Amino acid sequence: MLKNLNLQEVIELKNLVENATGQIVSKTILESKLTNISLFAIAKNEGLSEHTSVGDALVTVLEGTAKITIADQEYHLHKEQSIVNQLKWFMLSMPLKILKCY
Repeated sequence: MLKNLNLQEVIELKNLVENATGQIVSKTILESKLTNISLFAIAKNEGLSEHTSVGDALVTVLEGTAKITIADQEYHLHKEQSIVNQLKWFMLSMPLKILKCY
């Protein structure tokens, strides 16, 4: 089910969530049995704990930079870069805005 979006409207995803000092702000834009798509705005010095999902996960940096650790391997992503992983991912090093699909 589509959430927080209008059909047939051109948007910039990074503008759908705002950074807030010391906080992680999230907004779900699609939720179904097969797919979930969420936006996150993550403040500096904040991070997401380790996640697991039932399928592959795609993370795209919309603004800022991210340090993502997967199975003890660090990846440094910048604006408009993405990474796909199966089942687990861990994020550090903010501020940034991301699109997470799983």
